[in-house]
Amino acid sequence: MNPRLRRRKRWFRALEIAKYLFEDEGYHTLYLQDIQEVLKGENGMYSPKISEELIPKLFRKAKTENVPMTVLMNKIIGEASDGKGEEKRGKGG
Repeated sequence: MNPRLRRRKRWFRALEIAKYLFEDEGYHTLYLQDIQEVLKGENGMYSPKISEELIPKLFRKAKTENVPMTVLMNKIIGEASDGKGEEKRGKGG
């Protein structure tokens, strides 16, 4: 394994440990999550996180449609980026 990759893995491990310690002491972990996102972004790819409160809703909808959540998310994002999501929102209010 190359040294840079090894170093990144150590940073992610350290952040996970810090997250558990912060949670145990009652501190917020948002700052640690931000650091983790910055480290992930070093690969040149931004990977946004889905809000925790949306996960159960998306899970149920994916089960209803009998597709994996990733397929459902790609469909939703694709429709929204094509402007189809705007039309649906405009009709509803």
